[in-house]
Amino acid sequence: MRITVITILLVSAAMAAGADSLDASPGVLWEYALTHSDMMHSMDNLIVSSSMIREASGRLPDPSARFGWSPLPLETRNGPVLFSLTFMQRIPWPGLLSRERSLASTGVDLATLNLDLAALELRSSIAELWSEMHYVRSRMEFLEGESARLQVLLAAASVKYETGMVSLSDLLRLENRISMLEADQYRMDLDLEALNNEMNSLLGRSMGEGFRWTESLPDIENFRQYVYSAVDVSDFPLARKSAVEVERAKSAEELSAERLRPSFEVGVTWSVIDRPVIEMGAVEEGGDGLMIFAGLSLPLGYSGNSYRHRAAQSSASAALLIHSQKLADLTSMREVLIATIEGLINVYYTYETDIVPNLEMILSLTEREWMTGAKSLIDVIEVISESSTAHLEMMRIYSQIIVSAAKLKELTGDTTERGEFL
Repeated sequence: MRITVITILLVSAAMAAGADSLDASPGVLWEYALTHSDMMHSMDNLIVSSSMIREASGRLPDPSARFGWSPLPLETRNGPVLFSLTFMQRIPWPGLLSRERSLASTGVDLATLNLDLAALELRSSIAELWSEMHYVRSRMEFLEGESARLQVLLAAASVKYETGMVSLSDLLRLENRISMLEADQYRMDLDLEALNNEMNSLLGRSMGEGFRWTESLPDIENFRQYVYSAVDVSDFPLARKSAVEVERAKSAEELSAERLRPSFEVGVTWSVIDRPVIEMGAVEEGGDGLMIFAGLSLPLGYSGNSYRHRAAQSSASAALLIHSQKLADLTSMREVLIATIEGLINVYYTYETDIVPNLEMILSLTEREWMTGAKSLIDVIEVISESSTAHLEMMRIYSQIIVSAAKLKELTGDTTERGEFL
């Protein structure tokens, strides 16, 4: 049978994974990904890059040196100038350097927050992918049990068919149901292999490495704790990033205002003078020349700095409005996720305490009535299908609760302690 082959393949794959497998829980997988994911390493490099930019900011420009030489003698009263050397230093307006430093510091803050946000988003992605893998595995196990149950039913139906108590069409429908389950299990096996590869890629592992799955999962009530997070909306990672962007826009505005102020230049020129060819009055021969000079750069508007300043003012106003809207959006998002989790937990309990037990009882009664001839084989198949759908829906709801809880933790910025499930 194809199911047997699939089971053997799964067992062989689990044995091959063996020593290098990871515990399959979102918290453990996230901890592994933080260390091995190339994406997280790239975010670290961006922080280093921003730090280097901050170290380079707020400094005086490098001094400049010029060498001057004239192909024809440049006569002075002391003699012809052979060449000259000039050293010059530009000095911006005093406030400009500190503003540049402040702007660069906000870049480091943003890079650090982006790292935190990427880590939280990575955990949500891992939780979502884990939920898909869990649902597929649970579905495979449940369908295998359902197939075994239908095989027993098929054996009993075959005996009844020989005595004329079951029609051929009903028997064929039952065989079709079993074949569909086998085909579905084979598809689930392929889906699980693809999901394993996707998870390994997300974690920074080699393709084909396995995971250790445990049968014990947190009780559904465990996920209600995330609803009562004490983190204020203003402390949410996205809110803190928005606040830093406001600060960055204000720093850019202040820097643009400083660029409207004049800058200064100071320097010295050393001229090397040869012996004079023609005596020009009472002047001593030779004698090199030293000239100290200072300059002032006036912002007359040709550079467009005034337009840049007005643009920076508009950007700062926009950033402030965006931050206000972001706080309102985050408050709304939190309420939506809380309502989603509460609603899913309530539906899960309904399936667990009422729907699934009732369907199991109905199935048991229907099988008993079919054996006595009060119900048809089609009635039994329909109840089995309905019961299967209810079980799978309960598994799907559990997966959705995990995904919603992970998104809520991502929103509030709650971290995962070592050993925690999520």
